[in-house]
Amino acid sequence: MRTITWLLFVMVVSVFGCLVYFLNSLDSLAADELSHRVQLALQLEKRNARDSLEEYSFWDEAYQKIEVERDLAWVAKNSGDYLMDKHDFDFSVAITRGDQEVYLIRSSDAKTINYNDLKQPLLEMMAVSKQLNTEKKLTNGLFRIGQDVYHIVGGPFISEQNKQAREGTYLALGKRIDTDYLSELENDYQLFGLNLNNSADGLVSYKTLYSPSGGIIGYLSWQPHVPSKAIIPSITLITILFAFLITAVTMYILKKEQVSREEYEGQLFEEATTDSLTKVKNRRYFMMMGVNEFNTCNLLEEKRLSVLVLDIDYFKSINDKFGHSVGDKALTHFTQVCRTGLRKADILGRIGGEEFAVILPLTDAKKAKEIANRIRVLIEKSPCVSHGKLINLTVSIGIAAFNQQDTFEAMLEEADKALYNAKHQGRNQVIIYHDYTQELG
Repeated sequence: MRTITWLLFVMVVSVFGCLVYFLNSLDSLAADELSHRVQLALQLEKRNARDSLEEYSFWDEAYQKIEVERDLAWVAKNSGDYLMDKHDFDFSVAITRGDQEVYLIRSSDAKTINYNDLKQPLLEMMAVSKQLNTEKKLTNGLFRIGQDVYHIVGGPFISEQNKQAREGTYLALGKRIDTDYLSELENDYQLFGLNLNNSADGLVSYKTLYSPSGGIIGYLSWQPHVPSKAIIPSITLITILFAFLITAVTMYILKKEQVSREEYEGQLFEEATTDSLTKVKNRRYFMMMGVNEFNTCNLLEEKRLSVLVLDIDYFKSINDKFGHSVGDKALTHFTQVCRTGLRKADILGRIGGEEFAVILPLTDAKKAKEIANRIRVLIEKSPCVSHGKLINLTVSIGIAAFNQQDTFEAMLEEADKALYNAKHQGRNQVIIYHDYTQELG
């Protein structure tokens, strides 16, 4: 009897020890997942802010209205009130040569901010933008202005024609990191107890926030998720009577938690690689896939790869005539029609405002032109319907085929040149870069 008692005691202790280990592992996994989720949330918010700014910084009409004409009515309607309402920014500001203010529009939550408060952060961001080798020269930063912390995204105006930054110009958008904003992050990314702190004292789970110059802005903390607290009391009781059963239940919980984590990470990956409006590949992920296809093509004996660059003709007139909401609907309609003309292996991505691109694996220039013309005809014959009105769309398409280029970016640039040639020749047509260069020769 004593031997059996000791065996039972050792078994219970062993099972309980295993249970404690598994529960600690569960809490550790939950803590790692939450930290990873916070990091992904900040990265996605940064990307979304850049996407919002890019719509204006890479738009010649915005440069003309803001920097040249100083059309404040246009500013309020487009880069002011529109951004405040749709994307919840707290201020929009533009400056020109000599660091002079062009305009500053503020939300009700940022009424105390003036241009002098923003001048130093803007100068820091301008210095960072000038050092960037990226095409759009967009940069983000966290800044403490007064008692508040703001996330600011900024960049110079870029010419649509030569893709060069317009010296001395700068457009920036800012969003205050307040309790309302943190509550939105909690709801959007399944986070708990987000709070912005001035000190790290007493914090358990937190991330240090830095300004672009390296100074500490604050500490973003969150409530740790401890799954074991909810199940320890009942499982402890069950452990005494059913040790082996407890182990099985704990393993089931761990497996279920892991599956939920993988599903959520898959969802975040989809959001991080997909354009939020049109649901096609975003520019960053599209370029990464293009590089992979280009490298694969280089390894194959039969080197066939083509790229299409598509641009909706007169798209800005749709926005101006019908408004941005109808313009967004037209973009979504455009991508849906494009998909019907593409093959399963083709990769469609949005690389600019109304500019899209398609990677055509194992496709030569002749076949690429057939696909491009098929898309062009489909777009022309499929008007967008909005509020009972038909909005006719056409598209210009440039094609570049693999021809010993050094990089995928070089192929995309050739297709872009062919696109601009199609635009100059009257739009609603397809131009192959090789044919276009032979004509020039």
